[in-house]
Formats: sequence, C-alpha cells, structure tokens
Amino acid sequence: MTKVVISPDRLNLTLPTQSSHVDPTLPLSVRELDAWVRNLPTADVAATTRQVYQALVGTNGCRLTPQLRHALLERHAMQVDQIRSALLPHFTGQPHPLPRANRRIVRSLEKLFRTLATGYEIIAREADDELLRHGVAGAVGALCDAITVGYLGYQTPAPGVWQELHELYRFGTRNDPTAIRPWHARYKEALLLELADPNRLTPAELHLVGTVIRTFAPQAQLMDPAAAVRTSGGLHLVVFAADGGPADSGDYDLRGDPARGRFLDTNPVAEHLAQLAEHLGSQQPSALPPVLRDQLSSRSLPILRRLADLYARAAEID
Repeated sequence: MTKVVISPDRLNLTLPTQSSHVDPTLPLSVRELDAWVRNLPTADVAATTRQVYQALVGTNGCRLTPQLRHALLERHAMQVDQIRSALLPHFTGQPHPLPRANRRIVRSLEKLFRTLATGYEIIAREADDELLRHGVAGAVGALCDAITVGYLGYQTPAPGVWQELHELYRFGTRNDPTAIRPWHARYKEALLLELADPNRLTPAELHLVGTVIRTFAPQAQLMDPAAAVRTSGGLHLVVFAADGGPADSGDYDLRGDPARGRFLDTNPVAEHLAQLAEHLGSQQPSALPPVLRDQLSSRSLPILRRLADLYARAAEID
C-alpha cells in the first residue's frame, strides 16, 4: 500500500497570497462593510452577485488578522445566503436540462460559495483554537452549500470541491482537540448525499433525501483519518494533493474519481433507511419521526430503498 505523504499539521490547500497592498475601495472594517452592504443594488441580483464575489476575492487577497477576517466573512456569508435565496427559483423546479443562462447562474452561485470557503480556509490556516474551529466549520459549510447548489441545478460539483472537503476534514480532525465538532454533520450530509446519486433525483426528491439524511446522518460514524484501514463498515479514505488533483500517494487508488474519497461508516444509516422504507411500505406513518411524517409518501419508497441499498453496499465500492 502506498503511504500518504502530506504535512499533517498544516492545511494542504493552495490558497491566495495575502498582500498589504489592497484596493482602497474594499470594505475592510466592519463599519465600512456594513455601509457597503447598505448600498448594494439589491434589486439587481446579478449586479449584487458580481459585487459580493469581487469583494470576497479582494478580501481573500488582503493581509488581515484572523479575527477581522472572520468578522468580515460572517457578514459576507449573510449576503451570499440572500443571493442564494434570490437565485434558487432560476434553477430549482425547472425542467431538465436547464437552459444555458440558468446553468451559468448555478455555476456563478457555486463559485460564490467556493470563494467564501476560501476565506474561511485562510482563517483555518492562520488561526488556532476557537478561530481555527470557526474557519474549518465555515469552509466545510460553504463547500457543502456549493455541492448542494450544483445538484439542485442538475450539475456535478466543480472539480476540486471534494478534495477541499476531504482535506478540511483531515486537517480539522488533526488540529481540533474538541470531542464534538459541529461541522462533522455537514460533512457527513454531503458524503451521504453524494452516495444517493443525486444527479438522478429531481429537486423535490433531492429535498426529501436531504431531509432524511439530516435526520439520520448523526448515526453515521466518521473515522479518524490517521488510523484509517479498510473495514467491513464501509470506510473509504483518500488524501488529495495541494494542487487540487488526486495525490499520487494516497491510501487507496480511487481511479481518478474524487467523489469516492470518504471517511465514513455508512452501515448504521443503511439500517435506519431500511427501517424507514419498511414503515412506508407497511403504511404505518405513525411510526415515522414527526419531522418526516408530513414530507414522505408512498412515492418516496423506491427512493429510500435505493438509498438504503447504496449505503448498505458502500463497503463494496472501491
């Protein structure tokens, strides 16, 4: 088996170089950013998207303290979330394939989330303790949002997203001493969603699957990448190089498919989904968790059965 050759204590991602020579029009204090946000052309979503993206790119290239960068990114994140809400109707619930203009909207929103994630990755690289956790959590959340947006728009995630997520998990697990890491939930949800083959789901089905995954993802166990071995529980491990491509030194050869790299034991999820499918098949809605009772129907049964089968067979996937 080829051994992993990476630096275990640093974030092995290629990030922008920070400079003290910056655009004087960039809002680089909380007060300036709040004023800048108030002047955004919110009636023109396309213009707002461009301005927020350019501001994020500029901020990512500035030399700032981790504390200030975090404060700015938290405010930018609220704007990105508002932009997503405004753009969702342009690609969710639309017939497949999407028109070219709508596909561009999906890609622009993905790029916005990835640029936001880059800012949080800079924090994770430069900070420690509490801010390191915030940096990893913010980056994982933004990348998971980018993945979900892509699937909702009938598109696979842009190259490199999965590599970033796996590296953030490895780095965060290594450097965050806390036993409970809230960002683990988002990471597990993204992995389980990818296992569900979401490109074959309609947006409505994707919403259903997401609800199921959020409910049962806590039952999936993440493994420590430092102690990774192939197990009957379905553990899959890969480490990616800093240039965004598959590393030539990884624990397992995934044949160039970055989405197959997982740190996940899926058997408990398979068990719960199988039980859920059985409840639906026997038409016993009272046995379902209340959060799902009003969202599931007999039409959902084949989707859940397919999910349960996929998760149960995860250990067989190379």
